[in-house]
Amino acid sequence: MTRAHFITHVLALGFAALPQLVFAQAQIDASPESAAREHARIAAERSQASATFAQEEKACYAKFAVTDCLTDVRRRQRVVMADLKRQEVSLNDAERKRKAAEQASRLEQRNDSKREESAEAKMQSSLRSQQEREQRAAGKSADRAAAQASEAMNRESFEARKQSSAAKQLARDEKASQAAQERQRFETKQLEAEENRKRRETSRQNSGKPKAQPLPVPTN
Repeated sequence: MTRAHFITHVLALGFAALPQLVFAQAQIDASPESAAREHARIAAERSQASATFAQEEKACYAKFAVTDCLTDVRRRQRVVMADLKRQEVSLNDAERKRKAAEQASRLEQRNDSKREESAEAKMQSSLRSQQEREQRAAGKSADRAAAQASEAMNRESFEARKQSSAAKQLARDEKASQAAQERQRFETKQLEAEENRKRRETSRQNSGKPKAQPLPVPTN
């Protein structure tokens, strides 16, 4: 194989890899599996290029212009290796961006979840506060109703005691009035009996009869 033919062959290999590079660049953002395939492709091409250029360097030592041959091989090797390195850097950069986007998405999802949990917690807290206010209002209403009922019962009890006291006082007054009337009747009978006795005594004295015994005192 002549030098010119060999160089043409190597350049053809390099150009043949360009469609793969374009396809790889279009696919590196697709998935982690695609990125892994691209890493494997780059590693395989790097290994193949290293082996190819090593053979070329070995062949240079059989030529007359060894230095020129080695310089040309190593120049082309740097170009191919630099291109593979560029592909690798682009792939790594795309992977970092994808991972950063995935992390940002996970963080956003966690934030959304936290916001939803916070909103749910606020809603539950608001509901509990509303229920507590309603319970307090109901408790106050029940307390007012109980106080009003107790006040009504106290008034009824007071009125009942008042009426009972008035009835007892009326009964005592009636009893005292009856007692006074009984005393009055007793005293009246006593006076009448005394007057009757005096009349009989006067009549007896006038008639000369023995003195009559006094009438017994009536008992009530």
